[in-house]
Amino acid sequence: MKSLFIDTTNNKIVLAYLVDDVLKDSIIVEAKNKISDVIDITLKQFLDKQNVRLNELTTFYVTKGPGTFTGVRIGLSIVKTIWTINKDIKVYSINTMQLMAGIKQTAVAIDARGNKHFFANLSNGEFVDEIALLQDDKLPTTNIVKNTDSINYVKNFEEVKKNFILEKDITNFNPIYIKKAI
Repeated sequence: MKSLFIDTTNNKIVLAYLVDDVLKDSIIVEAKNKISDVIDITLKQFLDKQNVRLNELTTFYVTKGPGTFTGVRIGLSIVKTIWTINKDIKVYSINTMQLMAGIKQTAVAIDARGNKHFFANLSNGEFVDEIALLQDDKLPTTNIVKNTDSINYVKNFEEVKKNFILEKDITNFNPIYIKKAI
């Protein structure tokens, strides 16, 4: 079984390639404000390095947000496009906040713009409470993950892989955006 993990919900492209659930390789590319410009070549080069083609992949793991509007759409669009060609692939998804936290007991905050953050407490890759929209001055100052530069995405992916949910209806797969499109 050949699998691909994709996270494009924030200002990075994170890809991980697995064979029989064993991580073989990964890449993280800084792509601030240009994910849509570089995802095609980044994905192609990464898969070429693995000597694998998209049609050989049987399982996809993808984050569904919250995240930037374009970033969330890119990862999901890749998976949905492949699914339209091959309905036998399995697609698993997870909330970006779960990936950010990994298995730590921590708070996670994602910038929602306008001096607000999406906020939640997580433990062992699961939500302890509901996601809330908080003003910046209401965020805790300790034990919080909010800087995406400090996250070990690949390690966290391996930790929370069991928390990904199999998507049964890709046509109604709903992303979580920071803001709605205008």
